[in-house]
Amino acid sequence: MTQTKSPKKSKDNNFNFAEKMHRLEEITHSLETDSNVEEALAQFKEASELARELQDYLTEAENTITTIQTRFDNKK
Repeated sequence: MTQTKSPKKSKDNNFNFAEKMHRLEEITHSLETDSNVEEALAQFKEASELARELQDYLTEAENTITTIQTRFDNKK
């Protein structure tokens, strides 16, 4: 039986989707409640990077699923 590779884990091997999503939620909450412009700008930059990393990870996962489905369909 062939093992399927999981989506790439970003540039490091410690990519943790749940932790990054949680951090994004924390930033979102902070941006909704805080009014410090300098801090909000820094948080917005961090949130944008997190969102890009999460989207890349999800895109890779979707591609992996599509590959698996195609292989399965071709074996029928």
